[in-house]
Amino acid sequence: MTCAMSTCRSTDASMRCSRCKSVFYCSHECQRSHWAMHKRSCTYMYAAMRWKTLESEWWATLPRDVHKTYGEVYFMLQGLKPCVVLTGVPNAFKQDFYDKVIQPCKLGEDVLVATINKVRTQAFDFDGKLILLHRQHERYNMILSMLKIKEIGHDDIVLEEKQIAWILDYPVALDECNDGTMLEIAYFAIETNDLLTSFCALDTIEHRQRVNVHFQKYKATLGEMLPMRIQVIIVS
Repeated sequence: MTCAMSTCRSTDASMRCSRCKSVFYCSHECQRSHWAMHKRSCTYMYAAMRWKTLESEWWATLPRDVHKTYGEVYFMLQGLKPCVVLTGVPNAFKQDFYDKVIQPCKLGEDVLVATINKVRTQAFDFDGKLILLHRQHERYNMILSMLKIKEIGHDDIVLEEKQIAWILDYPVALDECNDGTMLEIAYFAIETNDLLTSFCALDTIEHRQRVNVHFQKYKATLGEMLPMRIQVIIVS
């Protein structure tokens, strides 16, 4: 393996970070020198992996399909995604999910945990769903305003699919995938083959370009902490 210390890059690195288990070093000296640079990413990865474990354990207690979101959560912690909406968690169990998954992960003060109130699109009702928002993301205040998360008693908010795609940082909106050959785009962790995120697109030059820009941005930001691959499947 390659040493994570940029001024070293030895290919004889066998010491793995015991906390995040994502980077390697060739010596204790390189590990100590790299800590100031690695600390934040290490904390985010540790929280994401803790989320992965607790989320899997939580879903194992319910007779339902498992919804894995640790990839989305890690993207948000790294500042790539402004938020994550936990659409898979049944509203009746969201307090239990908060107590057993969200709270123990200690996502930090930069993450706001809230509940969406009376928001829907033509395809999906987000009312009552848990949402995690990154307070330092440039879209944070605009999303708070759009979703009116802190406001009680307002009328239903009907958003367009392109607004939801912008909020969740997907390159293509759901209603842009109606006319043509639909593709399912998925990002996977190379080392574990875990699904990190997925979304739809059409088999067009424009959509493929958008997806490529999106993937390259995520891949470059995460680097060695979470090497990714992309997979494209023709749906219809």
